[in-house]
Amino acid sequence: MRFFGRALRKLLWQIWAEVSGKAPPLSFSLGIGVASLILVGLRYWPVVAIAAIGTTVFAEPVHPVLQNVAHGAGLTLGAVISAFLIERWRIRPSDLLDPKSVWRTLAAVVAGTFAGAVSATTVVMLVGGPGTFAAGVEDRAARVLDWA
Repeated sequence: MRFFGRALRKLLWQIWAEVSGKAPPLSFSLGIGVASLILVGLRYWPVVAIAAIGTTVFAEPVHPVLQNVAHGAGLTLGAVISAFLIERWRIRPSDLLDPKSVWRTLAAVVAGTFAGAVSATTVVMLVGGPGTFAAGVEDRAARVLDWA
């Protein structure tokens, strides 16, 4: 069972690294997006989208523009989903002493991160470079099978 968990983790890590060019799946910018949406309200999601997409396009000129736009849009989608779930479950900062609220907050962040990563990966794979992605997955799978 540990083998399958390790293989799934490596595959998700490869998907996120392919899209974002960064290693951590729970990115700092997603946290900033969630916090800003909670503070100002979900109706201001276009401002977060402009900030996320603009930041990725201007801060990472090494990557193709479409990949940066997909990454910024994925971060925005993840932040909106996480903030929506946190507001829907009515979790307040004072509730974070309750274990149930902590687990709900974690679930909201994981759901938002997963949705953002999957959407951004799908866009990048459909528009450009699925060959390099497939090669990366095969390489990662071969390394995981060697560890088992």
